[in-house]
Amino acid sequence: ITCPCALGLAVPIVQVIAARRLFEKGIMVKDGSGIERLAEIDSVVFDKTGTLTVGQPKLVTVESSEQQALAIAASLAVLSSHPLSRALVAVTGENTSEMVLSEVTEHAGLGIEAKSHNSTYRLGRAEWALGDGNDASNRTVISRDGRLLASFDFEDTPRRDAEAAIEILRQAGLKMQILSGDGNGPVSTMAR
Repeated sequence: ITCPCALGLAVPIVQVIAARRLFEKGIMVKDGSGIERLAEIDSVVFDKTGTLTVGQPKLVTVESSEQQALAIAASLAVLSSHPLSRALVAVTGENTSEMVLSEVTEHAGLGIEAKSHNSTYRLGRAEWALGDGNDASNRTVISRDGRLLASFDFEDTPRRDAEAAIEILRQAGLKMQILSGDGNGPVSTMAR
């Protein structure tokens, strides 16, 4: 214990053991000094989808002005790997429209766009899909040439252990926040 070599060996060994145990719990430590800095944190910031929720959203409501809107949305959604697109496909199954899509482009953080005949279809964030930039709801919509065809609401199930983990952090006196690309409604619900 009095030998400097023992201290020089003890700290790295403890870091390796702690990092291994954290890894077994699904936490990857990039830098051993991060473990030491944990004692200094005063806030925790969570991503919502897949961290506080299971990351498998389900479609709960559809508001549509056109009969085929859900089938058209499914035609675009089947071409995307986004969790909300997968939720649309799960509901519609093989019920996609017969339209032929071309020039399909997925825009990160916005949605998916495709052309059919002389029209442009967009499935994604309302402000992007409608092109007006004024929709603060962050709802998911399908549009044709910037005109709303349908809007969709999704919900995701909270992780079973999320509430207990948050309570432990709250008791430790840590401030908590959520960062999310989702709209205010789902984020506020999760925060409550």
